[in-house]
Amino acid sequence: MEKILIIAFTDLKNDSRVYRQIEFLKTKYKITTIGLKSSEIENVDFYQIDPIFRSNPKRFLRAFDYKFRRFDKIYWSLFQFNQIIPVLLQKEFDLIIANDIEAMPLVLKIKKKAKIILDAHEYSSRQFEDSFMWRFFFKRYNEYMCKTYIKYCDMMLTVSEGIADEYKKNYDRLPIIMTNASEHKNLNPCPTLENKIRLILHGAATPSRKIELMITMMKTLDARFTLDLMLVPNNKKYFLKLKKIASNNPKIKFIPPVKMKEIPPFINHYDIGVYILKPSNFNQKYSLPNKFFEFIQARLALAIGPSPEMEKIVKRYNLGVVASDFSSKEMAKILNKLDKEKIDFYKNQSHKFSLELSSKHNIEKLDKLISDLLKT
Repeated sequence: MEKILIIAFTDLKNDSRVYRQIEFLKTKYKITTIGLKSSEIENVDFYQIDPIFRSNPKRFLRAFDYKFRRFDKIYWSLFQFNQIIPVLLQKEFDLIIANDIEAMPLVLKIKKKAKIILDAHEYSSRQFEDSFMWRFFFKRYNEYMCKTYIKYCDMMLTVSEGIADEYKKNYDRLPIIMTNASEHKNLNPCPTLENKIRLILHGAATPSRKIELMITMMKTLDARFTLDLMLVPNNKKYFLKLKKIASNNPKIKFIPPVKMKEIPPFINHYDIGVYILKPSNFNQKYSLPNKFFEFIQARLALAIGPSPEMEKIVKRYNLGVVASDFSSKEMAKILNKLDKEKIDFYKNQSHKFSLELSSKHNIEKLDKLISDLLKT
């Protein structure tokens, strides 16, 4: 059995994309993983890699390393690499999957004869470009990482066409598209009630996502609509701010998040998955997020802003409505026009194309790509 190493500096059990990689590939290959926390998938070896703690004075000094472009020094001081590299050098792998560019220097240290797939996920060089601090300190570091290490991978993946085109434009490498589609769920649409339309939004409470737009939207929606927010409070200050903004609107409710694999069946009884992602940065502009595909697997109608990658799919498969801009006002206007029959139609469209828009095709594609790569 051929051996594959999967590296992601994340909590693997909560990283949807990486979790799907592990879960599928373990059926055909011997899988070893490296991450901050285990995927907890059976029969998969795991090595934990820990960040190196920095006191505030040392963090201040590191800022000078970023500014004066001591990029290699920075990289090798981020994690406890010295603990894991000797262990990995005793092993042989046929293929290594590096999730995000930050895994590539480690891959090159331990790869030996292994083939390399870089799953870039998003566009690293403009990751948080809406933040002045990120642009000032980290932008050149990410550009250096891409310029230096992309050329060493045998194959490259990313999540959407817009991001793939940007990699081609700036680094002369066109990644293969592998969307964030979730696994197919055996569910049916729930009939919409005449006078109660339930909206749902789930995901991380992150300021750049401007979730307050969905809260403001509720002020101008008619009495039929309610909104449940199932948010992971990654940023507690922002999460509390959202709760305060919504506190005077009884049509808005915050509900506890469920486990990643439970999301589609849990939200199946809602009517519309709503998401206004006003693009604060490049990756948000071309975002095609997990929640988009989870709405589909839950057999919901979709209501989104004019994000180009999401809009293409919604319009191609007639899954729901797309607002003319990213304002609360325009989303409310288009939702107010919907009736029970139209919402049920969109739900049935999600149902009709749920298999086509699941991870099934990604898995088949990844299977062939890896098989072909291992033969070379």
